[in-house]
Amino acid sequence: MPNNVHFNVNTQASVAMVERLKQMHRSAFPLAVRGTLNAAAFDVKMNTLDDSATQNFVRRSSTFFKRFSGVNRAEGFDINTMRSTVGMTANGVARAATAVENMAKQEHGGKITEGLDYLAAARTSRDLDRPVMTKKRFDRSTVVKGKFKYTGTTKSRKVAAAFVAMREGKYQKVKIGSRNFYRTVTSVRKLSKGRIKFNSRLIYVSRSGSIAPVKATHFSREAAERTQPKIPYFFNKEAQKQFNRLWK
Repeated sequence: MPNNVHFNVNTQASVAMVERLKQMHRSAFPLAVRGTLNAAAFDVKMNTLDDSATQNFVRRSSTFFKRFSGVNRAEGFDINTMRSTVGMTANGVARAATAVENMAKQEHGGKITEGLDYLAAARTSRDLDRPVMTKKRFDRSTVVKGKFKYTGTTKSRKVAAAFVAMREGKYQKVKIGSRNFYRTVTSVRKLSKGRIKFNSRLIYVSRSGSIAPVKATHFSREAAERTQPKIPYFFNKEAQKQFNRLWK
């Protein structure tokens, strides 16, 4: 998340402490700065990012931002190049990859066209404001393959795919216009004149390129701004750690 927060140790409250650190040992001041940067980054990850997200999003998962955010710790002893960063990461969880990739558009604005929208049937209590049920997480292996070993009309292939979906408990992909819909097929009923009716339920739909762009939330910038006032406290705490270490 490209939102930079700096802190200045040349304040009246910090100057004396900085001088003491520099006089004690050449590593003391850089270590205090490094610890401060890392403390601030972890405060964003564990506290203010979650608080900002709560105000900017409909929260369907109480753990998403803590679970899928990560910290790159500050390293080394050069305070001019030292930095710690916080960013969103899927942490190797494939189903979270698209949501994490779309966080930049949530931050700055833009169209989200990748991935699927989970419809009410995929959510707890069939409520669009509730989390997606674990068993309804999209998995390509649960979708009926579209190729069958016979020739036929488009309609006949769709009917065959629907039978397979019902028999194997998989999802059938049905294209309507420019969008893909995924449905479960629960039963089939024969009507008059050879017609067949399937009872089905829509679970997912692909996002459309015609959707309106999402409004920028600046949620990560707000999180950084909430952490910034805490930085003098973090620096004092990290400086005290160095005093305690060197006075032993």
